Amino acid sequence: MSFWWYFIPFLIVPILVHLFDFRKAKKLYFSSVKYLTSLTSKTKAQSRLKYFLILSTRLLLFACIVSLVALLLSNSKYSRNQEGIVVAYYDNSLSSILNDSDNKVRLGLDNLSKKESSILYIDNTNRSLLSTETGLSLPSNKSAIGVALNVMVPRLNDLDAGSHYIFSDLQMTELESMRNLFLDTTKKYHLILTNDLNDISNVIIDSLYLIPNQENFKELSIMVDFEISNMTNGNVVVKLMQGERQLSSIVKDITELNGVRFDIPKEVTGSFEIVIDGDNVLYDNVFHFNLDKRIKPKVAIVQSSSSFPIEEVFQNKSLFEVVTLDANNLDYELMDDSDLIIISGQNKLPGNLLNEFENSTFLLFGNDIVDVQSYSDFLGLVLGDIESNIREITVDTNHPLLKGVFERSLNDGKMPKNEATFEIGGDFEPIISYRGGIPFLLKKNNVYFFNTSLNKESGGFQSNALFLPILYKIAFTSSGNIEVPYYFPGDRIVTTANISDNPIKLKNENYEVIPVFNTNGAQVMLELPSDINAGKYVLIQDEDTLHHISVNIPKSESIMDAPSFEDVQSTLAGSKNVTVSRIMSNGDNSAIQQDSKSSLWKYALILALLLILIETVLHRYLR
Repeated sequence: MSFWWYFIPFLIVPILVHLFDFRKAKKLYFSSVKYLTSLTSKTKAQSRLKYFLILSTRLLLFACIVSLVALLLSNSKYSRNQEGIVVAYYDNSLSSILNDSDNKVRLGLDNLSKKESSILYIDNTNRSLLSTETGLSLPSNKSAIGVALNVMVPRLNDLDAGSHYIFSDLQMTELESMRNLFLDTTKKYHLILTNDLNDISNVIIDSLYLIPNQENFKELSIMVDFEISNMTNGNVVVKLMQGERQLSSIVKDITELNGVRFDIPKEVTGSFEIVIDGDNVLYDNVFHFNLDKRIKPKVAIVQSSSSFPIEEVFQNKSLFEVVTLDANNLDYELMDDSDLIIISGQNKLPGNLLNEFENSTFLLFGNDIVDVQSYSDFLGLVLGDIESNIREITVDTNHPLLKGVFERSLNDGKMPKNEATFEIGGDFEPIISYRGGIPFLLKKNNVYFFNTSLNKESGGFQSNALFLPILYKIAFTSSGNIEVPYYFPGDRIVTTANISDNPIKLKNENYEVIPVFNTNGAQVMLELPSDINAGKYVLIQDEDTLHHISVNIPKSESIMDAPSFEDVQSTLAGSKNVTVSRIMSNGDNSAIQQDSKSSLWKYALILALLLILIETVLHRYLR
């Protein structure tokens, strides 16, 4: 039965009192008619008006008294039996505290804690609960990442509280997933949006990677891609920094910000940052990464003693790491660590190499006398005999492998001439061809094949000016995109360390923690804390530095993507135990409601006193 049904029997009391009060007959004794004429006449309408006005005020007065008692009893019951019923979660991540919402939320939480008999508080930077009786002192630090709503709500429900206040911008939250989060009707949820991210612009770095500079083998190219939120025009400045030193910068219109490239010498190492400057760049405008050592393609050369010494091509130790292997005694461990495996001058090819080293790139040269079937099986193509003939090759300078090799256009008759080893059929990518369409250099999956021999009798391609740059391009291309050491919170790091009783620590000038780790001999796998902030860190053990690492803000915290206030209201409109409000931009904190201890009894008391005053006035002036 509804609480308001209890009002019915109580409201009968003032009605009965009112009726019997007006039915009392008063006897008047007078001596003459002269007294009667001196009385002021009452009309029937005036009597009925007074009758109903007083009845109404008495009904309202009695209702206020009943409400006042009920509300006081309810608050008393709450204070005695519902300690710690209020839980407040504040998503104090970077996106939630934009537009000064941080100060507004803190003021609201402080006011809430003063009104409640007990409140539990949790945020992203301090996962432990803080309990307060008299007020709340909130941590001042900010979190690099927020906690997803579908993760936080079950955690709050486990606290056995009846009322939950959730302050968040709902970043990267799916509307469909929200409907199933608030099914527990025994609890009340107050969902308060701190920001509408759809009204906020931002530019962040989506990804960063290194590739060899195809135009200058002594440089690395830093390629940067961007993510743009709610922004269609304007300029940004992108800088490459090493500490306080600016190495390079570029100004881009936002419509052209589909990629930025910086080139640095290969020998430059250390800690770097990409910095974005612009009016619409709010945060996450610094991307950290490390280059701790020179990055060089690893080349394994398999050849016989009678073939052309390929290692002479890669003898520049500042560009390559080279190992030469005997074809009759292959070291599979060295080959497995190689980016490029070169096979030259072999009569017969082992059939299992491609399966053993599927992540490596192969460069294969033909020979004058070969086992055709082994070459066919290795390449997955149909190879046949070809008439011995010296042929001129043709070059498509627009092919990606050949860009930057030629300083000017090539004329007919200026290209080298060689003798083809095979007639080739099947599906492959031609890169350089002989005149007449026979492939000179082709690619099939992860294998490059030169259809010629390096013997001088076959034309002597190794003495041509094209030989060195093309092999360099293949070597650098085989290393692929060079992985840059940067991490995000929660990522795993694999490193090596000495066996010791002292654990590995992750630290910088303001932070130190022992991360979760697993060991396998000297190999250690570490897991970065999920709430670590962006910046530069070192891994140390026994005061020795093992590794420098860079940590960045996850993209999920930097992309301005969240459901709007209106969409959230519409989605949760059918949930009677959920209220949706927001922090107003003008600083109004009325959205931070609290209903666990009602203050309506104050209004009931004021209204009751006002009704008593009204009835007194009616009795005195309405005769």
